[in-house]
Amino acid sequence: MEFRFDFEKSLQAAAFLLHLEDDRMPYLRLLKLMYIAERELLAQKATPLTGDIYKAMEHGPVLSHVYDLIKGNGARSVEWESYIDRIGYAVKLVRPADREKLSGDAIEKLAEVSARHREKGHWEISDLNHDFPEWRKNYPGNGGTALIPLEDILEAQGENSETLNVIREAEAVRRHMNKIFGAGKPQVRTETVESVS
Repeated sequence: MEFRFDFEKSLQAAAFLLHLEDDRMPYLRLLKLMYIAERELLAQKATPLTGDIYKAMEHGPVLSHVYDLIKGNGARSVEWESYIDRIGYAVKLVRPADREKLSGDAIEKLAEVSARHREKGHWEISDLNHDFPEWRKNYPGNGGTALIPLEDILEAQGENSETLNVIREAEAVRRHMNKIFGAGKPQVRTETVESVS
Protein backbone atom coordinates (compact mmCIF):
# COMPACT_ATOMS: atom_id res chain seq x y z
CA MET A 1 0.00 0.00 0.00
CA GLU A 2 1.23 3.47 -0.87
CA PHE A 3 -0.09 6.85 0.25
CA ARG A 4 -0.06 10.01 -1.81
CA PHE A 5 2.72 12.28 -0.56
CA ASP A 6 1.24 15.49 0.85
CA PHE A 7 3.72 18.31 0.25
CA GLU A 8 1.80 20.95 2.22
CA LYS A 9 1.34 18.77 5.31
CA SER A 10 4.99 17.73 5.18
CA LEU A 11 6.18 21.32 4.87
CA GLN A 12 3.89 22.49 7.68
CA ALA A 13 4.97 19.62 9.94
CA ALA A 14 8.67 20.31 9.32
CA ALA A 15 8.20 24.05 9.87
CA PHE A 16 6.27 23.43 13.10
CA LEU A 17 9.03 21.14 14.45
CA LEU A 18 11.64 23.76 13.56
CA HIS A 19 9.56 26.43 15.31
CA LEU A 20 9.43 24.25 18.44
CA GLU A 21 13.22 23.88 18.41
CA ASP A 22 14.37 27.49 17.96
CA ASP A 23 13.97 27.51 14.15
CA ARG A 24 17.12 25.48 13.43
CA MET A 25 18.39 21.91 13.85
CA PRO A 26 20.52 19.28 12.10
CA TYR A 27 18.47 17.90 9.23
CA LEU A 28 19.10 14.38 10.50
CA ARG A 29 17.21 15.37 13.66
CA LEU A 30 14.29 16.77 11.64
CA LEU A 31 14.06 13.60 9.55
CA LYS A 32 14.09 11.37 12.64
CA LEU A 33 11.51 13.41 14.58
CA MET A 34 9.19 13.46 11.56
CA TYR A 35 9.53 9.69 11.10
CA ILE A 36 8.77 9.05 14.77
CA ALA A 37 5.66 11.24 14.58
CA GLU A 38 4.57 9.54 11.32
CA ARG A 39 4.90 5.99 12.66
CA GLU A 40 3.12 6.81 15.93
CA LEU A 41 0.23 8.57 14.18
CA LEU A 42 -0.17 5.56 11.89
CA ALA A 43 -0.46 3.24 14.89
CA GLN A 44 -2.52 5.49 17.16
CA LYS A 45 -4.82 7.29 14.72
CA ALA A 46 -4.60 5.11 11.57
CA THR A 47 -3.55 8.16 9.56
CA PRO A 48 -0.24 9.27 8.05
CA LEU A 49 1.39 12.62 8.75
CA THR A 50 3.06 13.03 5.36
CA GLY A 51 1.96 10.11 3.19
CA ASP A 52 5.62 9.68 2.26
CA ILE A 53 7.52 6.58 1.16
CA TYR A 54 9.32 4.92 4.07
CA LYS A 55 12.90 3.81 3.44
CA ALA A 56 15.42 1.90 5.50
CA MET A 57 18.72 3.70 5.04
CA GLU A 58 22.11 3.53 6.74
CA HIS A 59 21.24 5.97 9.53
CA GLY A 60 17.76 4.58 10.15
CA PRO A 61 14.30 4.94 8.65
CA VAL A 62 13.67 8.01 6.48
CA LEU A 63 10.72 9.79 4.88
CA SER A 64 11.98 9.68 1.30
CA HIS A 65 10.33 12.75 -0.26
CA VAL A 66 11.04 14.94 2.77
CA TYR A 67 14.68 13.91 2.54
CA ASP A 68 14.74 14.74 -1.18
CA LEU A 69 13.27 18.18 -0.48
CA ILE A 70 15.86 18.87 2.22
CA LYS A 71 18.59 17.93 -0.26
CA GLY A 72 17.11 20.34 -2.85
CA ASN A 73 15.60 17.65 -5.09
CA GLY A 74 12.01 17.23 -6.17
CA ALA A 75 9.47 19.16 -8.20
CA ARG A 76 8.66 21.59 -5.35
CA SER A 77 12.10 21.98 -3.78
CA VAL A 78 12.23 25.73 -4.59
CA GLU A 79 8.95 26.25 -2.72
CA TRP A 80 10.26 24.15 0.20
CA GLU A 81 13.45 26.23 0.32
CA SER A 82 11.44 29.45 0.55
CA TYR A 83 10.35 28.18 4.00
CA ILE A 84 13.14 25.82 5.07
CA ASP A 85 16.70 26.43 3.99
CA ARG A 86 19.50 23.88 4.24
CA ILE A 87 22.83 25.16 5.51
CA GLY A 88 25.36 22.34 5.40
CA TYR A 89 23.96 19.58 7.59
CA ALA A 90 21.40 21.84 9.27
CA VAL A 91 18.02 23.24 8.30
CA LYS A 92 16.71 26.68 9.25
CA LEU A 93 13.18 28.03 9.24
CA VAL A 94 13.23 31.01 6.87
CA ARG A 95 9.61 31.99 7.43
CA PRO A 96 6.69 30.39 9.25
CA ALA A 97 4.32 28.11 7.37
CA ASP A 98 0.58 27.89 7.88
CA ARG A 99 -0.73 24.95 9.90
CA GLU A 100 -4.17 24.56 8.35
CA LYS A 101 -3.36 21.18 6.79
CA LEU A 102 -2.25 19.75 10.15
CA SER A 103 -4.95 18.16 12.29
CA GLY A 104 -5.07 18.76 16.01
CA ASP A 105 -3.82 15.18 16.48
CA ALA A 106 -0.84 15.87 14.19
CA ILE A 107 0.10 19.10 15.98
CA GLU A 108 -0.23 17.39 19.36
CA LYS A 109 1.90 14.45 18.22
CA LEU A 110 4.63 16.68 16.74
CA ALA A 111 4.79 18.74 19.94
CA GLU A 112 4.89 15.58 22.09
CA VAL A 113 7.65 13.97 20.00
CA SER A 114 9.70 17.19 20.08
CA ALA A 115 9.33 17.50 23.86
CA ARG A 116 10.11 13.82 24.46
CA HIS A 117 13.39 14.03 22.54
CA ARG A 118 14.34 17.64 23.35
CA GLU A 119 17.38 16.70 25.46
CA LYS A 120 18.71 14.11 23.00
CA GLY A 121 21.26 14.90 20.32
CA HIS A 122 20.55 14.04 16.70
CA TRP A 123 22.90 11.02 16.71
CA GLU A 124 21.22 9.72 19.86
CA ILE A 125 17.82 9.99 18.15
CA SER A 126 19.27 8.27 15.09
CA ASP A 127 20.48 5.43 17.30
CA LEU A 128 16.98 5.12 18.78
CA ASN A 129 15.58 4.79 15.24
CA HIS A 130 17.95 1.87 14.69
CA ASP A 131 16.00 0.04 17.40
CA PHE A 132 12.79 0.15 15.35
CA PRO A 133 11.98 -3.42 14.24
CA GLU A 134 10.78 -2.25 10.81
CA TRP A 135 14.21 -0.77 10.10
CA ARG A 136 16.11 -3.82 11.35
CA LYS A 137 13.87 -6.10 9.27
CA ASN A 138 14.28 -4.16 6.00
CA TYR A 139 17.70 -2.49 6.04
CA PRO A 140 19.89 -4.43 3.56
CA GLY A 141 23.20 -3.34 5.12
CA ASN A 142 26.34 -2.01 3.46
CA GLY A 143 24.91 1.48 2.94
CA GLY A 144 22.01 0.16 0.86
CA THR A 145 18.41 1.29 0.83
CA ALA A 146 15.12 -0.63 0.93
CA LEU A 147 11.45 0.23 1.21
CA ILE A 148 9.75 -0.26 4.58
CA PRO A 149 6.22 -1.67 4.12
CA LEU A 150 3.41 -0.05 6.08
CA GLU A 151 2.55 -3.47 7.50
CA ASP A 152 5.99 -3.69 9.12
CA ILE A 153 5.62 -0.26 10.74
CA LEU A 154 2.27 -1.21 12.24
CA GLU A 155 3.37 -4.69 13.30
CA ALA A 156 6.43 -3.23 15.04
CA GLN A 157 4.10 -1.17 17.24
CA GLY A 158 1.80 -4.06 18.07
CA GLU A 159 -0.95 -3.07 15.68
CA ASN A 160 -2.93 -5.75 13.87
CA SER A 161 -4.57 -6.15 10.48
CA GLU A 162 -7.65 -4.26 11.69
CA THR A 163 -5.64 -1.02 11.87
CA LEU A 164 -4.24 -1.70 8.41
CA ASN A 165 -7.77 -2.27 7.06
CA VAL A 166 -8.93 1.07 8.54
CA ILE A 167 -6.00 2.82 6.84
CA ARG A 168 -6.67 1.07 3.52
CA GLU A 169 -10.37 1.98 3.61
CA ALA A 170 -9.65 5.63 4.43
CA GLU A 171 -7.09 5.80 1.62
CA ALA A 172 -9.53 4.22 -0.85
CA VAL A 173 -12.18 6.80 0.08
CA ARG A 174 -9.67 9.64 -0.30
CA ARG A 175 -8.63 8.40 -3.76
CA HIS A 176 -12.26 8.01 -4.83
CA MET A 177 -13.10 11.56 -3.68
CA ASN A 178 -10.06 12.90 -5.50
CA LYS A 179 -11.26 11.24 -8.71
CA ILE A 180 -14.72 12.77 -8.32
CA PHE A 181 -13.72 16.25 -7.17
CA GLY A 182 -10.15 16.43 -8.44
CA ALA A 183 -7.11 16.98 -6.32
CA GLY A 184 -4.80 18.65 -8.80
CA LYS A 185 -1.90 16.98 -10.50
CA PRO A 186 -0.41 13.94 -8.82
CA GLN A 187 2.91 14.50 -7.11
CA VAL A 188 6.01 13.40 -8.97
CA ARG A 189 7.80 10.68 -7.06
CA THR A 190 11.57 10.77 -6.94
CA GLU A 191 13.69 7.94 -5.69
CA THR A 192 16.91 9.22 -4.16
CA VAL A 193 19.24 6.55 -2.93
CA GLU A 194 21.91 8.14 -0.79
CA SER A 195 22.67 7.85 2.87
CA VAL A 196 21.78 10.55 5.37
CA SER A 197 24.97 12.21 6.52
